Amino acid sequence: MTDQTVDTDTLVGSIRASIEIQHKRGKLSTARKLIYCLQKVEKYLDGSELPLADINKEWIDGFADWMIRREELSENTKATYLRLIYTVCRTAAANGAAVDTSAFDTEEMSNSESTRTLLTIHDIQQLMAAKLDCQPVLERARDLWLFSFLCGGVSMTDMMKATPEMLEQGVLSTADGNVMVTDAARSIAISHFCGKEYAFHSESRPLDDAEIKTRTARLNSLLEIIAEKARIEKPVTIDSTRSTWLNIARIKGDRVNDPASDRLLFNNLLQEVAALVDQNRRYWFAMRCLRCPIEDMSEKISSEFPSTRVFIAESDSYESTATGVKRVHSSVIRDILFFNTTLSQAELIKRRFRETAYTYDYRSGTSRRLAIIPDAEMKMFMYINHITSREIAWFFPEETKTPEIQKGCGVVITDGEWKGARGTYLGPSPRFPLHIIVSVVLENLNIGVSAHIPHHFVRLV
Repeated sequence: MTDQTVDTDTLVGSIRASIEIQHKRGKLSTARKLIYCLQKVEKYLDGSELPLADINKEWIDGFADWMIRREELSENTKATYLRLIYTVCRTAAANGAAVDTSAFDTEEMSNSESTRTLLTIHDIQQLMAAKLDCQPVLERARDLWLFSFLCGGVSMTDMMKATPEMLEQGVLSTADGNVMVTDAARSIAISHFCGKEYAFHSESRPLDDAEIKTRTARLNSLLEIIAEKARIEKPVTIDSTRSTWLNIARIKGDRVNDPASDRLLFNNLLQEVAALVDQNRRYWFAMRCLRCPIEDMSEKISSEFPSTRVFIAESDSYESTATGVKRVHSSVIRDILFFNTTLSQAELIKRRFRETAYTYDYRSGTSRRLAIIPDAEMKMFMYINHITSREIAWFFPEETKTPEIQKGCGVVITDGEWKGARGTYLGPSPRFPLHIIVSVVLENLNIGVSAHIPHHFVRLV
């Protein structure tokens, strides 16, 4: 029941009543849009009341022109607010109010964005195939776009609220209700886990609106770079994921309004896109060799699956021989190797070598899933295994001030080949005065390593 103080014979009162209804229905995203629309209407009316019966084409055109010229809103935002007002008026007319809905121009209420500017399956193929020169920041931006798309077009706000528990359970809580998280989306998310509390950022608290707005702007600028590399002459933004999904469904001849309600169609479409993702998206996995040396297993995997990259944690030592000093490679972890490939290829490797090796997985419900190692963790793990005290050849200023970082805090490498890798600060190095000790733990495998790193190359996360 609408609040008795709300005058539903006026435009402002009708919008307020509609906001209350949307809140009760749990349509929080629509309610937010109506609130923003109401703010513009009240500002334009400047304290005066507008009966529904007085809404005509002249008022609508004046309001539309004011939004563009005075408020500097985009054409799409203007069209969205006019559609909301039209819907409010149409609902009021259905309830017996005297309002002329024919005064609204359908062209004015249409987004300037045509289907020519919306992404297709072919565009997504180009997006996935784009060579990003191993730039983690671009790879992460592309993955965030894909995650949003694979979840039916969830917003940046909803993604920043996602927790590892939600993703593991396969259900993402959004402003418009619960959304199913597909296996392809879950795999992408796991490879980018940033913190214990939230999946896509490392803060221990929810991000506020200003922080999300800043991150969204940054993400869109990166997506613009990716679109250029992929030769996509259409705007690629995080806000385009939902319209892209709807456009692809429309091209396929399917009538669809909401991914949450058209579940069968949604799943069929996602199978197509998930196949594209699997052809291009590679993840890190771990294998424990039970009945053969890891060097032999590495050769077998490289021979039978040539597109798969294999990494063995090694250290170098030097032995004196009759002819001089000899450099000797030895495995740090004698029975575990890591490999980088697609999900489908990893399943094939698991089945191919199940008699002689165990590929790490975990139970999820009634089935088992391969354990994906987050990219940042693996990068740091490889970094620490790559540098020995003999191999460090970095130049840095002769400063003695160490960073003001508490033990146990998360840190990130800021320079060098492994820029972007993350770990945990353990304390100053007792051997090297300008170094600190950083560790990384592969959570799924219970494996941890540490290394001495110049403090100038480290900052607090």
